[in-house]
Amino acid sequence: MKVYAIDQSLRGFAHMLLENGKSIFSERIDTEGLTGFDRIESIMTKVEALLDAHKCDVIVMENYAFSAQTNNITKLAELGGCIKREIFKRGYATGRDAILRGTPVFFTQTQGQMKKFCLASGSMKKDSRYLLEVMERIKISFQNDDEADAYMHAWTASIVVGVIRGQVELSSLSGYQQESLLERAVKHRKGLSMTKALKLPEVEKRKLVLELEVGS
Repeated sequence: MKVYAIDQSLRGFAHMLLENGKSIFSERIDTEGLTGFDRIESIMTKVEALLDAHKCDVIVMENYAFSAQTNNITKLAELGGCIKREIFKRGYATGRDAILRGTPVFFTQTQGQMKKFCLASGSMKKDSRYLLEVMERIKISFQNDDEADAYMHAWTASIVVGVIRGQVELSSLSGYQQESLLERAVKHRKGLSMTKALKLPEVEKRKLVLELEVGS
């Protein structure tokens, strides 16, 4: 499986390719000093080149951080719209059904969802210990937190797709990883707590995962 992950940012945009669990490309695009369309063009030139060079099974992009300043959200939305247009022009589908069909698929996930799956805490801050925490959890070192996040988005997405397709058993994942995948479905099931969900048989857990909303 080849996964292209985008850690969307105005100043530290990072993207990477994960193929069969191994990183084959990773880059942080420094846009310091650039604004407006110049910044978008600098990023899009590299994104388009990668999309042209690689046919991926999955493309995942970090969803917008709606807690950010309004001005930044607007600029991120402009960039995100340009990226999504190029992805959809190349025929990538969206939604859980597309994942089940095995067609090349695109979806977004939040930074919190990625951190919960990879680092056991969706609210972990990007402070001076962040890269150390990443290395301790996933046993890989990174030069900067942007490329670390891009890798973790790719890794999380590959597991999400694998579980939905029945290629990865939830029971093979750690407790906090199972919880990170199940919690989005549990909240829509009346009377089902996370404690009960984690004790369900594998087949019932997978049914819950199949209820996940895989958005774009």
